[in-house]
Amino acid sequence: RTVEQLPVDAAQVQAEKDRIYKYVQRDGDIGWKDIRTGMARVMQDYCSVTKSEKVFEKGLKWLDTLENNEFKHLYARNPHELVRCVESENLLLVDKAILHASLERKESNPWLSFERLDYPNIPEEKDYTYSLTHMEGDKWVTEFIPLRWYLQAPYADNYEDNYEKYSALDVEDDDF
Repeated sequence: RTVEQLPVDAAQVQAEKDRIYKYVQRDGDIGWKDIRTGMARVMQDYCSVTKSEKVFEKGLKWLDTLENNEFKHLYARNPHELVRCVESENLLLVDKAILHASLERKESNPWLSFERLDYPNIPEEKDYTYSLTHMEGDKWVTEFIPLRWYLQAPYADNYEDNYEKYSALDVEDDDF
C-alpha cells in the first residue's frame, strides 16, 4: 500500500513478448510434453533419494543440455501449447534452483527429508535453516537464514509487534 507504481518500460515489455512468442514463430519438432518428460526424468534421477554433490552437478549438466539443445526446437501450435511451453521454461528455472539449493546445503536434514550421502552430519534442531536461492545476473546465489528469522533483530521478538510495525495498516490496540 505504501509503494508507488512504476512506469511501464516498453523495451522490457517487448523483450518479454519476444521471449514468449518465439515458440509460435518457429517450426520445431519437440512438443511441451516431451520437454516436461525429459525434465521430470532428470529431477527423478538426479534429485531423488540418493543425493550427493556429483549427482547434483550431473543433474545441472543435463538441464543445461535440455536448455541449450531441446528447448531450441520447442514449438507451440495453439495458445494452450504456448502456455505450456512458457510454463516449461519457468519449470526449468525452478528445477535449476532446486538443484543449486540442494548442492549448497552441505548437511543432511531430517526435517526437510533431505539426506546427502557425502554430508551425513545432522545439525541440531536449533540450527535448522532455510536456504534462499536466487540469481544475481547469470550466477546462482544461496544464503541460509534461521527458521524464525522474523523474530530476530532487527525485528521484534513477538508476532504482534512485528505485525503492527510492518503491516502498513493503521492498527489500534483495541483491534486486537
